[in-house]
Amino acid sequence: MELEQLRQLVAIVDCGTMSKAAERLHISQPSISRNMHALETELGQELFEHARNRITLNDAGAIALDSARKVLADVDVMRGDLDEHAKRKRTIRLGTVAPAPMWLLTERTVTAHPGTIFSTEYLGEQDLERALLDRSVDLAILIRPLALPNMTSRQLMTEALSVEAPADDELAGRDHVTWEDINGRPFLVLESIGFWMGIVRDNLPDSQIIVQQDPQVFTQLVASSDLLNFVTDASAFSHPSTGRVRIPIWGTGASATYFAACLNDSSEQVRRVLDLFG
Repeated sequence: MELEQLRQLVAIVDCGTMSKAAERLHISQPSISRNMHALETELGQELFEHARNRITLNDAGAIALDSARKVLADVDVMRGDLDEHAKRKRTIRLGTVAPAPMWLLTERTVTAHPGTIFSTEYLGEQDLERALLDRSVDLAILIRPLALPNMTSRQLMTEALSVEAPADDELAGRDHVTWEDINGRPFLVLESIGFWMGIVRDNLPDSQIIVQQDPQVFTQLVASSDLLNFVTDASAFSHPSTGRVRIPIWGTGASATYFAACLNDSSEQVRRVLDLFG
């Protein structure tokens, strides 16, 4: 008995005739007729009542149909479970303090190992360390290496923060600014910037920080207002052109070096990702 025979049995009943069932399944009517005859032979019972231009199930056929539907439903569940299992095996749970290093890691990984899936969440440094230790994340991106004997770290990249100002702003002609230069000025900030939000709030205690959740709304406000905003050298490539002037910030906390870390006994898949960075 084959699954295809059971699918054909169900199709015959759903379509009403063998010819319509054959059309739906893209096979010939003689082929579906032979398969049903073979199924009856294997089961040792006739399943259909034949009349002119009409075929119906008999009592044995009704029992076979009910069982066929259950078997096919169980097969669908099994395939779904196996697909989910395969997806989980390809998925790496990634925790990160900021978006830019996650972009780099993802790009390099999918190029080297197509089919890899990342499930990403933003966490603080201490939360990331705990998440690695309790294995709720497989890989962590932090702003310092983890010097623990049961962990391995690799340097990923360095990112530097700049201010963007309208071309007619008093800051536009400067080659750099300090935190003191911009403290007190109102800023537009996109919510999903990870640990940078804490850096901004700590260094600009007198500034009004206007946080936007929607990237499109953020971009529109940047284009239509005279408020300052932030951009990094790593995110500039994806930052829409607004005609603004970009001024680097000089000062503590205005740059970050990122490291990826995992447990030494992590899966081969996770280790392969870490090894992409030397």
